[in-house]
Amino acid sequence: MTYIPFHRKYRPKTFNDIVGQGAQILILKKSVQLNKLSPVLLFAGERGTGKTSTARVIAKVLNCPNVKNEEPCNDCKVCQAIDEGRFLDVVELDAGSYSTVDRIQTLIETVKYPVRDGKVKVYIIDECHNLSKRAWDVFLKTIEEPVTKIQFIFCTTALDKVPDTVKSRCQTYYFKPISEAEIVQRLKYVCQKENIQIDEIVLKVIAKKSKGAIRDALNLLEQYILLDDKEMMKFLGYMTKGQVEHFLKLIINQDFPGAVKYAEKIMLPFDTIVESCIDYLTQSFVRNVGYANTIDAKLRIEILKEIASWKCGLSKTLDKQLFFKLHLLLLIEKLKEKSIIKQDKTNYSW
Repeated sequence: MTYIPFHRKYRPKTFNDIVGQGAQILILKKSVQLNKLSPVLLFAGERGTGKTSTARVIAKVLNCPNVKNEEPCNDCKVCQAIDEGRFLDVVELDAGSYSTVDRIQTLIETVKYPVRDGKVKVYIIDECHNLSKRAWDVFLKTIEEPVTKIQFIFCTTALDKVPDTVKSRCQTYYFKPISEAEIVQRLKYVCQKENIQIDEIVLKVIAKKSKGAIRDALNLLEQYILLDDKEMMKFLGYMTKGQVEHFLKLIINQDFPGAVKYAEKIMLPFDTIVESCIDYLTQSFVRNVGYANTIDAKLRIEILKEIASWKCGLSKTLDKQLFFKLHLLLLIEKLKEKSIIKQDKTNYSW
């Protein structure tokens, strides 16, 4: 059986599946409901934010015989054929390799032919900013006076490269980068479906690394399951939970040489060590929300406050190693002065 990558296996199949684009999806659903969908749509936004997935959902909604609440059924032959890319009335092309005027003229010729198996012929042009000026000129006449039962959907990651004459003839939708929290929720859903056991801090690292692109997040998750925690966190440029706990324990034990040596041993940037500790300590309050007034909580707050203050300085200093060591030493000395570390430091539990 052919392996299906996560980003394809869990590609949104309905409007409700589209993550992080609430307002845009609401308007599109309303447009479908009221039969006021513009015949020429332009989806603009960063890669991996759901532009082409939304275009495919629209293609199904316009052709599915069993639409309910502005959503395709995803069970009929039409929906399945569109999902598999074999529905003749839905034409999807990558403008990067289909940008010449001759090819676009050939495409435009097919517009005048009636639909074959569906209700509406849908053209999805991905990365449309790659079209040549002459190719756009050929498109202009068609999108200015679109034929009935024809839907154009242009997708781009570079809206500034799309000619103004084209933009003025399109209804434009802006797809924003997906928030880390929304990506984490989607990753949790995929992990549940795939029966993958994974720490939430890892999901947050993956979400942060994907920079708002859910497709990138799914690709990283897929790579994660092929490696163990230590290998993958190093690949992601992040510390594992065990590494963070060991480093913090060295701080609590007032072992400055040991903490420095361990930080060098794991061979990660000092910025990464700081970011990992901040995330871990922040999560510790979520996990132990009922212990806000204990000595443990006071210690965590003190360490978190100090380590969080290093972020800005680390980003500006020319000698990150010296900055890190100096402030690590100052943190340990401050904890000694405040006398908030337990007497039995070796048995300290996070």
